[in-house]
Amino acid sequence: MTKARRYDVVLYGATGYTGGLVAEYLAQVAVRENLRWALAGRCRDKLEYVRQNLPFKEAQAIPDLILADSHDQASMLHLVQQTKVVISTVGPYRLLGEPLVRACAESGTHYVDLTGEPNFVRDIRSKYHDLAVTKRACLVPSCGFESIPPDMGVLYTLQQLRQQLGEDRFDHASIEILGGVEAGGKFSGGTWASALHAMAEGMSPHLRHAPDHVHRLSSRPRYLAELRRWAIPLPTIDGDVVRQSARCRNDYGTSFSYGHFLLGRKLLPMLAGAAGVVGIVAMAQIKPARQWMMKRLPQGEGPTAQQRSQGWFRLHFLAEADGLHLRTMVSGGDPGYGETAKMLSEAALTLARHEGVQGAYGVLTPAAALGEAMIGRLQRAGIAFNLMS
Repeated sequence: MTKARRYDVVLYGATGYTGGLVAEYLAQVAVRENLRWALAGRCRDKLEYVRQNLPFKEAQAIPDLILADSHDQASMLHLVQQTKVVISTVGPYRLLGEPLVRACAESGTHYVDLTGEPNFVRDIRSKYHDLAVTKRACLVPSCGFESIPPDMGVLYTLQQLRQQLGEDRFDHASIEILGGVEAGGKFSGGTWASALHAMAEGMSPHLRHAPDHVHRLSSRPRYLAELRRWAIPLPTIDGDVVRQSARCRNDYGTSFSYGHFLLGRKLLPMLAGAAGVVGIVAMAQIKPARQWMMKRLPQGEGPTAQQRSQGWFRLHFLAEADGLHLRTMVSGGDPGYGETAKMLSEAALTLARHEGVQGAYGVLTPAAALGEAMIGRLQRAGIAFNLMS
């Protein structure tokens, strides 16, 4: 990115449910960040409505408006060439996301989104990583609840291990970390649509890699006495993101293993829930059934402010390295929307302010692109990182 840009951040998809929450968060921090920003989308009237309802504290925090459509590549290029960073909340990403990613890669513009779609991430990495490196662009998918808390939580856990073991022991250690998720909250129509489309494609949650020093923990269910919880494997993109961070950064010990699990007090209800998910995946393969399920929660709809206020999440990390056992936790409020808006916004601000990992370009994970600076931003935003034992 060699030329001066008019904006620090442009939010594409501001008129959607999650996009509106991201716009609110950016408006709240705009003065503090001295932020030059804009809202982008297809309909000026809808963008103007979003802008008029934002919680501005100062006149200089008011964003500009940009018309852009993912079906018009020229408008995508016009959008990205004006800004340092683009935030995209327009999904399903496998259907709608690639034109914006391509424009960012071609223009040397940084990019963040909140996708949890493994196939989309795989495709843009194979198509645009080398171009993004050449153009010095950071393209960072999965900067929402998938996969900021696990990726940053593991990075925080590694910081604690390094501090307690010392540099030499840590650098030569074989490290194993289990991540366990507990959460409460509702999801939006956009999230539901993205999930159904990913299921319909027959998504493979575990991306294939050549043999290396990074491994996946056994996915067998297990009882974790220290948490008094059962753990069953959680086949989301999160585990792959954490392991890819270990490959990109190469400072996760001599051997690194990670497994991502769902936690619960009783095993049988958890297994019954997993069986229900298998049934939904099967229905998603049939187009009429998939369309029927999507109508149950239309895109653009989501939980109310009161429902979001009752949301919460905790990610527990159980780590072992060179005989040392350690437990950490990342926790916060509504995982899918309130906290995701923070995560996505702070990821974009980290890139806009050049606080991330210096010299890191391409299609990268959050830990590989944003680094430890992102942990500090999340803590200031109210997301807790704690050493438990």
